[in-house]
Amino acid sequence: MKNVILGRVGVIVLVLAGAASSQLALAGTWATFDAPGAEETAIMGIDGSNIVGYYIDGSGQHGFLYDGLSWTILPGVPLGVDDTKIVGGHGGGAFIYDITDSTWETFNAQGADPYTTAEGIDGSNIVGQYDLNGFMVGGVHSFIYDGST
Repeated sequence: MKNVILGRVGVIVLVLAGAASSQLALAGTWATFDAPGAEETAIMGIDGSNIVGYYIDGSGQHGFLYDGLSWTILPGVPLGVDDTKIVGGHGGGAFIYDITDSTWETFNAQGADPYTTAEGIDGSNIVGQYDLNGFMVGGVHSFIYDGST
C-alpha cells in the first residue's frame, strides 16, 4: 500500500511540475490580431511575416494574407503558407496561390471533385484531405501531393 501511495504522489508531483513548466512556456508577449472591421478572425497558418486565415464581417467570410504591412483578400479559406505559396480550400476544391505572381491554381483528388482541401504546405509537398462522399461527412481520406503526383 505504501508504494501505491508514493506512486500516486510521484505522479501528482510530475503533473504539477508539468503544469508549472507549461505556464513558463506560455510567458512572453501576446498580441491581439483582428482583421480590420472583422467580427471574428481566425489565423490558420504562419511562415515568416506571412499570416493566412479568414475573417467574418457583415458581408460574410473572407480569406486573407497579412504580410506584416498590408492585407490581401483571398477567395476561399487559406489554411497553410510556406514561403510564397498559400494553400487552402474553396467551393471548387483545393487551391494553391502564389504570392509572388498572384497565380491561382485549383486541384482535386481524383474522384473527389470538389471535396478536396489543402491544409498544409512545405516546399512542393501539400497535405490535406478529400472525401469521395461529399461535404467531408464520411469517407474522409488524407493525401500528400508533390505538385505532380
